[in-house]
Amino acid sequence: MEEVGELVIAINTDFMLDAVCLAAFSKSDNSKETLGSILDIYMATKKKKPEILNKDLDVFFEIIQDIVTRDADLSKKAEINRIVVKLKKSDLAQKDPVIVEQLSSLLLNSEEISDRRVTRLLHRMSNWVAMAKSMGIIQKMQIRGSQFNPTDDMTNDIILNDVAEYARDLVKSAEGGFGMSETIDNVDMTDANALMKSLDNYRNKRKSNVFPTGLKALNRMLGEDRGFKRGESWAFAASSHNYKSQMLMNCARWCTVYGKVDVQPGMIPCVVLISLENEVPENANSMVVSAYVNAMRTEPPKDMPMREMAEQVARYFNSNGIKFIMMRKDENFGYSDFVKEMEELKRKGYEVVATIIDYITLMRVDEDSDNPAKRLQKLMQKMYNYGQRNNCLMLHGLQLDSRAEELNASGQANVVKSYGAIHLGDCKGFRRELTGLIFMYIERNMNEVPYLTLCWSKHRDEPPPPKEDRYCAYRFMGPVLGIMDDIYLDKDTSVPDIYSDNNNEVTDAGGLALFQNVTEPQSEQPVPQEPLPKEEEPKEPTVVEAEQPPAEEDTYDPFA
Repeated sequence: MEEVGELVIAINTDFMLDAVCLAAFSKSDNSKETLGSILDIYMATKKKKPEILNKDLDVFFEIIQDIVTRDADLSKKAEINRIVVKLKKSDLAQKDPVIVEQLSSLLLNSEEISDRRVTRLLHRMSNWVAMAKSMGIIQKMQIRGSQFNPTDDMTNDIILNDVAEYARDLVKSAEGGFGMSETIDNVDMTDANALMKSLDNYRNKRKSNVFPTGLKALNRMLGEDRGFKRGESWAFAASSHNYKSQMLMNCARWCTVYGKVDVQPGMIPCVVLISLENEVPENANSMVVSAYVNAMRTEPPKDMPMREMAEQVARYFNSNGIKFIMMRKDENFGYSDFVKEMEELKRKGYEVVATIIDYITLMRVDEDSDNPAKRLQKLMQKMYNYGQRNNCLMLHGLQLDSRAEELNASGQANVVKSYGAIHLGDCKGFRRELTGLIFMYIERNMNEVPYLTLCWSKHRDEPPPPKEDRYCAYRFMGPVLGIMDDIYLDKDTSVPDIYSDNNNEVTDAGGLALFQNVTEPQSEQPVPQEPLPKEEEPKEPTVVEAEQPPAEEDTYDPFA
């Protein structure tokens, strides 16, 4: 049993009536757990500090205990009468006969209360439990803090560690409140007007809230809308040093310059990249290179002043009206901290439409479980639900395990096609908490030319793409790894098979040390002198094969 704090927040007869009502008319596990926590807190307080309790309310706790822990059957009139007799003999009956009459009437009422009423009661009880536990933790923090000695550094280090641990417990306790969990959406399927509204929202979401990538083949892989959508949660999974961080940075850039979104009046759409690994200057340098090369379709001139470079790149990122913010967080960054950051951006007038996290497995995990994988899965579930609730695209990078490394070293051709959920490191259950999953691997053909290979694994909301669109490969344009956008080129620069690609010329752009990642585009397009104008990619009708979506199994073959 978890440690419970003492009762340090007020309760009254109205609260206890609601608690009895919940005990009498809800048999759900959530209700039983919440009421059990109320009883635990009451019993702990009665043992340690009985003087702070209102003895008149003892009878309520006894009734709840009868119903919850002793499984009192309220369908039997004899059981109800026994509880009513106990109630009428209590001290409360002498002081407040009206309350007793109300409770007796409640228990004798044979009609069930509505689900909505049960939800409200559970909401109230859950928040009370969360607050009671939180106040208990705060008391412990105050006591421990009072032991701080300005001259005893060693002891103070221990005290501060204890306070930090209490603080983490406090966050977990507060998140246990009902307010941290809510219905994401609902629709009355018997109401034609409600259905029309839901269908309109669906169509508008698909039309106006899409984030095309810079790669035509990847867009086809993402489904008929040719891009990511708000509210979705996607991950790119790969072994170490196989383009995950760069792909996530590319996604942030693509969302900013290619995204088509509608936001609330007065709000500014915003894309946020949160790195828990690389420093912001490092990411910014890489992003500047990528932005310049893809905007100008050429490498930066060697003698280009830094100021001019910054202005050109800023103009590129401002071309679509979407704000782009990069953040660096440390290992103490958890889900509650993430929510706080998002709320702060909202307060400043930004509507976060896409969030990219590099990597979620580096976030602090506050979930209660002895199984690290289950804790990580719960964190991913929270992030998925946050994206759904706030209509925010969530993008992640995931690590593959040692079995994937063995597969990579086996010499197998097109190895990315053999990856599955069983190769996910840290948590195999991540796949279940995602809208979609794409595997990546840098593979070389017989001429040692490197390619970024991508393979579709899952899309929860749509049928699988045609078989020919479930795999693609992009050739790196030089010894320094770099993939060029092809969304606005006439030619799709992807290849369906790296072993049949005869274009083996490798070109290095060279250039300034600052721009070591710059690569020369292989394109016959003229080199523009200004950033490319934003245009909408023409959408061709997509023929989707008549097949069932894949089952949620680790062994699913995307090419079956």
